[in-house]
Amino acid sequence: MREKIKTAAWENLRHRAESFLKSDLKVFAEVPSKDIQSLIHEFNVRQIELEMQNEELLRTQKELEDSKANYLDLFDFAPTGYLTMNEFGRIQEVNYTGASMLGVTRKSLMGKHLPLLGVEDGDTFHLHIQALKETGMSDECELRLRKADGSFFHAHLKSDPVNSGAGLPSKFRTTLLDITRRKTAEEENSLLIAAVESATDSVIITSPNGVIRYVNPAFIKNTGYTQDEAVGQNVSLLKSGEHDARFYESIWQVIRAGQVWRGHMVNKRKNGSLYEDEIVITPVQDSKGNIACYVAVYHDVTAESNLRRAKEHFTMVTAHELRTPLTQLGLIRSFMDAFDYSRDNQEKVDKIKDIFHKSFNDMERIVTRAILLTELSAEGKEKIFADVYIHMLVKCCFENVQHDIFQSRSKLKMLINLKSLPNDAVVSANQEMLVVAIDELLSNAVKYTDDGNSVLVRGHIEGDLVVVSVLDEGSGIDNSATTAVLEPYHSLEKTSHHSTSRHKYCGGGMGLGLTLTHLIAKYHNGCLEIHNKIEGRGTVATLCIPLARRTH
Repeated sequence: MREKIKTAAWENLRHRAESFLKSDLKVFAEVPSKDIQSLIHEFNVRQIELEMQNEELLRTQKELEDSKANYLDLFDFAPTGYLTMNEFGRIQEVNYTGASMLGVTRKSLMGKHLPLLGVEDGDTFHLHIQALKETGMSDECELRLRKADGSFFHAHLKSDPVNSGAGLPSKFRTTLLDITRRKTAEEENSLLIAAVESATDSVIITSPNGVIRYVNPAFIKNTGYTQDEAVGQNVSLLKSGEHDARFYESIWQVIRAGQVWRGHMVNKRKNGSLYEDEIVITPVQDSKGNIACYVAVYHDVTAESNLRRAKEHFTMVTAHELRTPLTQLGLIRSFMDAFDYSRDNQEKVDKIKDIFHKSFNDMERIVTRAILLTELSAEGKEKIFADVYIHMLVKCCFENVQHDIFQSRSKLKMLINLKSLPNDAVVSANQEMLVVAIDELLSNAVKYTDDGNSVLVRGHIEGDLVVVSVLDEGSGIDNSATTAVLEPYHSLEKTSHHSTSRHKYCGGGMGLGLTLTHLIAKYHNGCLEIHNKIEGRGTVATLCIPLARRTH
């Protein structure tokens, strides 16, 4: 059609030229023949020039039309959505990609706003348009757009204002990007970070040469190092001195080979105390297969290791401990078989009774602690707690010990001050365990306090905690041993001897008394602290248990 129009135009132009020549024929008649030939030649040259120019114009026009068609293809099928909006945010133009993102035709979008997902997205879009109008500069925003099928995607909008003659934006040219994958990755990363941050296990990320790049909050809590103190330091910061150089070199050989290392390690906290970890170290490789970093997860198994050692030690010691009361019971049986039950032998009867009661109490003490160790080490077992009036419980434990001291004719002074511990204070607890815990504190205090000195029991409420303290006037504990005494089988008495003696120093101990108290405190979400008195001789043992409520 276009070619036919061009041909008609040229024929019309030729017809006008011929008419002009005929009307001015007289002019040419007066011109000499030589000059006419020259003019004809000139006309022919001009005609050729015009034809050549015309061909060039036609070629240029075709190139422009082809370029425009290519541009339209690029515009329509570009991987980015393009659209034009008026000053009210209504769509005037949109490419094929932009319409496809929304799952609709371009025609259906004309004169409409973008299909925003929710109120929050509407507010974001409104602020975006407002910023374009007020600043006259480019603006970007991220929001959610709804598709025709009801689903949605995350979009990034970047708009440039097009100013009108009055200087105000009359429309906006906007690029539309689908950033759903990026947002999903960001959400997954945020979830992963949140999981690591909230994990109870310590997580450390190091460079390939062992320099710490990241530690999670659990690491800070478990080791005592702050983030600033740890990041930038070598992971050897945690070395305890319990392992030799070959141990650490074997770990490096495994992880440098790109393999995962799993194992048990003793580490050291900032305060110098040791703890045990089950560790998994995983090498992380980059796209080229080179190790970019190491991720280490430290699971604190100190409590589990203590329980295991406690059970092993208890098994070993119990065999010895049971021999003494069993031997005594054997003697009682022999006495009873050959005994003359006349009144003249009353003193012997009393002696036999004393031996019998002591043997029975010693055996009962061993069995009670064996059961407690089993219960404290049981995993996944439901805790059965009941309301316990702690004032009355502490008082009863104290009076039982006081009675034993009186019976033994000891000159030890037993003192108690529970004025600051209300009678109506209630804790949620296993009463049998609390009795053992308090009895062990009293037992240790009595054992290491000489006759004529005193043991004081105090109680009070501190915030949400019930605090029971036992103060003795013994020789005290070396500051380096205040933590060690809480470990299983650690005894301040001679380790070559064992005795279940409750309130008497007998040269050797089971080494489980304070361990049991410590485990019972943790079982009740409390704690046990041992330290020397600030003034005077002696030790202070403090048991803290959460307060459930007060009844009045």
